[in-house]
Amino acid sequence: MLHLFQGFSENSLRSFSWNMGTCVPQRLLGSNDYLQLKQKCLESLRLVTDASCISSGYYAISSFENLKTLSWTGLLPPEDIEDLRKALGRSSGQLEHLELDLIDWYELDQAYGLEPVPEAEFQSNINKGNFLAFGILDLPRDEVYPVYRNLQSLSLSAVSFKGAAKKISQGFSFASLRSLKIRHCPGWTDFLNHIAQSEQTLRQKCLEIQSPLLLNGEQVKAPERAIKNILSAFQGLEDLRIALTDTKLRLLCWQSLFSHKATLKSFVHHLRYIDMENQATPFELDGALDFRDDGRADDYAASFMENPSQNPLRALDLGCIGLCYFSSESCKVLKNILEPFAEKNTLKLVHLRQSGPDFAFVPNWGVEHKHGGDIECGPIDDSTELGSPQAEIADSIRKPEASSHKSHKVVTDRLHEFAQWAFGPEGIKSLRIIAFGDFSHNGRWASNNMMLCRQNEPAGNEAFDYKRYRELGNDDQNLRNVLERYMHVLEACPALPVLDPIIY
Repeated sequence: MLHLFQGFSENSLRSFSWNMGTCVPQRLLGSNDYLQLKQKCLESLRLVTDASCISSGYYAISSFENLKTLSWTGLLPPEDIEDLRKALGRSSGQLEHLELDLIDWYELDQAYGLEPVPEAEFQSNINKGNFLAFGILDLPRDEVYPVYRNLQSLSLSAVSFKGAAKKISQGFSFASLRSLKIRHCPGWTDFLNHIAQSEQTLRQKCLEIQSPLLLNGEQVKAPERAIKNILSAFQGLEDLRIALTDTKLRLLCWQSLFSHKATLKSFVHHLRYIDMENQATPFELDGALDFRDDGRADDYAASFMENPSQNPLRALDLGCIGLCYFSSESCKVLKNILEPFAEKNTLKLVHLRQSGPDFAFVPNWGVEHKHGGDIECGPIDDSTELGSPQAEIADSIRKPEASSHKSHKVVTDRLHEFAQWAFGPEGIKSLRIIAFGDFSHNGRWASNNMMLCRQNEPAGNEAFDYKRYRELGNDDQNLRNVLERYMHVLEACPALPVLDPIIY
């Protein structure tokens, strides 16, 4: 592979990405190897690596002095982490984009004993403390000031804020930050509360919060206060994505949207929980499933039915919305929730979210696989540039390869009923696309996804009884532009990390 880089002039490369989920060849990124010796001026470094690449000093990123973007998924202490700490210590003042994903905090804590001592004990435990604060971010222990002063986007996944949430929040200047993503991080509520209580001006345009799925009876600390505080503190929010594990917080989240009615353009709300009482639950997935109402009364949805004026969406001009709501009366409830957009001209895309891991254990709400006959649509055009937004769209809706047992996807009666309403005369006239399924991780669950768009009304008597939708086609370029605009919304709050956790 090294010969591919020989054509670059020395110190001409500004960006390097390795998204393979495997070990980066040591001759590329090892100590005193090609990138360190020949391309010292890198400004952007993005890595998705196999955390089992354990070798002292295997990666050497701390030598890059001009980094403005640093993203690392799959890193593993202590070897990788120590070099990362040095790199962040050197680049903290100039970084504009930082993304860190440890994949599975609980596995790492079990293996390395990373859980911190209480914050009040820092002075008597000078060599201990929060692993993120001191072992990764390299924050000063005694001083209080923003070390990361120029960040525009911050994404933290599977790291713990416990014991140092306030300290970590003080390490960032939020005045310049425009995007904040917190996924599966223990102690996230304290971190958000400290951000909300800070005296900094919060003008983030994008906020994504994904609560960790807690085991052994552990509880999230005051999530309702954290959600309310952070949404009240932010100004100018355009893109909000929230995935929680407590259905009681659902109405609070939606009511908090009102304060962002002037700016909010996209909204994702997902509910995922651990069913400890159901012995059939797939515990190899930590017992996690999307919330499914088994037919019991739902006060949240019932309140909209009785009094449509109470629907928080009525005040919003969203262009895209993602919902996870499946019950015995899903279509009726979804119609009720989305009814305000029938009177508006803003909503372009509705994403009905069902997590990919669930397809193996619970019925697929929107897609059926039929065997026999021809495949309805061929694969997406393979000429699409790899890694481009168009490629991500293509991967997310790609059909399974043809085989001796040909199969094709058809919509279920439930999705058919919803699409008939949404694209019908009483539905959402501005709607361009209904996306069903899980679009995270570049189409990992594509065989269970479906993209539907509006079907032109036929002439004559057939117009009274026809299918008002069709599957998105290869040549629907205008619709693909809509998908490209909102692809980041479809990919939000994934049920699983991009890599499997390492089991120690």
